[in-house]
Amino acid sequence: MHKPGQHKRGFIHKSVIMGRCNAGPTEGISVLLFAIYLSFLQCFLFAGRLCPSLPLAGKRKIPLRLLIFLAVWLLSGLLALLHAIGFVFDELLFWRYRNIRVKATFIVGIPRSGTTWLHRVMAADKRYTSLTLWESILAPSISERYFYSAMARLLSPLGSAAGAVSAKLLANFDAIHALRLNEPEEDFLLFAPVHGCFLGVLLCPESPYYWQFAYFDQQLSVRLRRAYMSYYQRCLQKHLFFHGANRQLLSKNPSFTPMIESLRKQFPDASFIACVRNPQEAVASQLSSLQPAMKFLGYNQLSKSFCSQLTQMLRHYYQEIALKRRRELIIVDFVELCDHLEDLLIAIYRKMEQPISEEYALELKRFSDKGRRYKSKHTYKLEQFGLKENEISTKFKACWPFDTSIMKTIKP
Repeated sequence: MHKPGQHKRGFIHKSVIMGRCNAGPTEGISVLLFAIYLSFLQCFLFAGRLCPSLPLAGKRKIPLRLLIFLAVWLLSGLLALLHAIGFVFDELLFWRYRNIRVKATFIVGIPRSGTTWLHRVMAADKRYTSLTLWESILAPSISERYFYSAMARLLSPLGSAAGAVSAKLLANFDAIHALRLNEPEEDFLLFAPVHGCFLGVLLCPESPYYWQFAYFDQQLSVRLRRAYMSYYQRCLQKHLFFHGANRQLLSKNPSFTPMIESLRKQFPDASFIACVRNPQEAVASQLSSLQPAMKFLGYNQLSKSFCSQLTQMLRHYYQEIALKRRRELIIVDFVELCDHLEDLLIAIYRKMEQPISEEYALELKRFSDKGRRYKSKHTYKLEQFGLKENEISTKFKACWPFDTSIMKTIKP
């Protein structure tokens, strides 16, 4: 018997475990089989996790939640099928993607600590490429990207109208987290087809299966961690194949904070930037940012147990950063990111030993001016969630504050 929340591991090929960059046909097919296996097996197990979650928002909300859950389940199954077809065609038509070496910069850290802003600023540097929202959700394969790109050109008037509608719908979240289909976004969504995405806790807040991904390096088996990392590496290689093998991958995912050790082993040349913020503000902001999604799912308010689990998860994030801050991470403080953006980016690039082009230097000035004018419309207080400042201060005392911000460690 395998442990709850872990998968049977006998089928995973040795090449997937090793996660080699210069992969032959066997390695590519092994990762393909892993992705298809998890996609379809977990699709059925997903239904089993959704059913016990139906009454969690109250009996009166069951019909609404049943419709939402059914739509999510059917859509996830359809996407899994389309992705599987795309992955097969990739191995047949675009197998040379396996030879691409991924040079990556990962922005991790505490959610609601400026990771999105830093990502948008760095993504303006043309040396970088990031997955957009539509690529992460609809087209993790090369084949799907060519297909959707061709369809977009053929149906350009319809595509423009659809883009306008989607932009209007997504604009409702701008006060919390701006989303656009063609904008760089968190590529942890690549793990959704193989059901390795932490976002599942919103649908199944009491399922230990999804909470284990918040403790990735501690709770998943070594074999499964490496298999997930190999799958992720293949997805990044496909992205670079489509956008240019000479470009650097820029990835922003606070949910990758508990995966730093695994990412470091899979991408030994990668740079890691960790954004941090006062936990009293970060906890309140994170809980508040989840309220719209939870209301959509039928909850009137966040439960005490959910708030407690999320707070504990954030504490784990702070602990991971505290353990690795001096040796592995470039620490970016939220206040410095807001007040000294240009100087901060110069310090980051100097630490990574990368030059700043004249073109990007001008972009930095523009972003810096924009940042000084920006005022967040997102308001929140710990008391809304039954928490107190002294309670958070005590809980996070061992892992906050940090004394290793990049602005303090890099001399002019």
